[in-house]
Amino acid sequence: MRNKFQGLGLEYNNNGAGHLIQSFDADGNPIYSRTISGTAVVDQHGLNVHQVTGELPPNPDKFSPDEFQLWSKQQVNAANGHLDVKSVAKAMKRQSDLSDRITRMSGNDYGQEQLQNAGIPADAPVLDPNLKALAKQIADHPSEADSILTSNHLTPTQFQAQVKTAIENYHAAIGGTLN
Repeated sequence: MRNKFQGLGLEYNNNGAGHLIQSFDADGNPIYSRTISGTAVVDQHGLNVHQVTGELPPNPDKFSPDEFQLWSKQQVNAANGHLDVKSVAKAMKRQSDLSDRITRMSGNDYGQEQLQNAGIPADAPVLDPNLKALAKQIADHPSEADSILTSNHLTPTQFQAQVKTAIENYHAAIGGTLN
């Protein structure tokens, strides 16, 4: 994922006769090359794997249930490590996305089996819908965080405490540890 969103690659072209050109420009790059995005690198890697194995690699945009507890722990750390409302709201929004995904997966036999294999209970509790909606509002409109909290009769400290508790409780409910 890091390479896809932050990386760059260098694509080499041949001279039409199947031979790579060995001359270089002033920056030391081969003349018959061009910079490509990280997405293009990841996509090409997937095509190369498919050509060799006949199978497409897993979708790099998704992570497996084996990583759910680690992802959840990252949100616990974010909620405990940030003192600003916007960062805490983003952590809650990410935890909410995970909660929604687990809920969807638990609705079918295949998903339940994947969750079970990862040690995640299929009947994990859902996060408070009001707190989820509030966190989404703040994450989507961070410049309006104070007015959003005021209209919901919360101080930043109260919101942060509620989010921290909700994220920690959810993390523990899916089998994660807090230490």
